[in-house]
Parts: sequence; C-alpha cells; structure tokens
Amino acid sequence: MSGLFDLTGRVALVTGSSRGIGNALARGLADAGATVVLNGINTERLKDAEAAMAADFGPGRIHSCAFDVTSDTEAAGASPGSRRTSAPSTSSSTTPVSSTASPCWTWT
Repeated sequence: MSGLFDLTGRVALVTGSSRGIGNALARGLADAGATVVLNGINTERLKDAEAAMAADFGPGRIHSCAFDVTSDTEAAGASPGSRRTSAPSTSSSTTPVSSTASPCWTWT
C-alpha cells in the first residue's frame, strides 16, 4: 500500500480501465487499498484485466462491469444505487447491462 494515502474501505469505479492509463490508475488505487471496479465496453478485455489484477490483490478487491458510461440507461442499470455505502460483494459480472438488468455488483 502506498504511504501517500489509504483508500482501504473505499470503492473506486475506474472507467476505461481494461488497459492503458485507466488500468494503471486502477492498479494505483488498488495499491492504495481501494476495492476497484474496472469498467469498459469490451467484455473480453475486462475479463482479462480483472483476472490479471485479481492475481495481484486480495480476494474480493477487483471487480469488473461492462457498460458504456456515456449512456444514461446503461450506467443506471449498472449502478446498485447511490444510497448504499458498503463495499461490493465478491461476485462480479462482466456482462453488459441495460436498464432492466441486475446491477453489475451487489452490496453486502
């Protein structure tokens, strides 16, 4: 964990994090203790990124959720709700969602 700050107990949704700068930022947040939800629109890349990061961090720390953040409908379907404040459960999904789908992650 980084000595600069501690994000233990926090959840970070990082858009565009299946590769490149977004993935590097997600790793930095996880290094600082955050539970990280990777996001992008390419399901296969997200699965690969999640597997690679999960190998480096503790169980339940890395999740992924495929949806287009520029679509209000997809983003609303992916969100478990703004009133909940606990961490996501260890189950994750990389299946794209719609407004009628279940959230990408659940709160415990």
